[in-house]
Amino acid sequence: MSFEETHAEHFEAVKARLTASKGAIRTAGPGYMCYALSDTIIDTYFVLLAKLGDELDTIEDRLYSNADKTIMYDAQQLKRTLIILRRITWPERDKINDTLRTENPLITAEVKMFLRDAYDHCIR
Repeated sequence: MSFEETHAEHFEAVKARLTASKGAIRTAGPGYMCYALSDTIIDTYFVLLAKLGDELDTIEDRLYSNADKTIMYDAQQLKRTLIILRRITWPERDKINDTLRTENPLITAEVKMFLRDAYDHCIR
């Protein structure tokens, strides 16, 4: 079970894999499902970071073409957004790290391999 604050379909890729019975998602157990959901969340962070990078490029272009005070406010807002995103992502990283370090019969060696990859993405 997952909790979503909006009605956006963030886990559509996971649902599609379940429906198509592709890969290990139906056979690797609940630990793999945990990985698949976490990996989808992390991938969403990369999409957000790309959008924020585009906003930063736009602010930089404005700075070079026609500097005014609004650019400073927009840059501050972007900085606040990045700080919030970092606060959101750290618990995800910590959750995966705890899962890797804790012995649990639901988390197989194969799933830990996938979780290490997800953890590396969090660090990046």
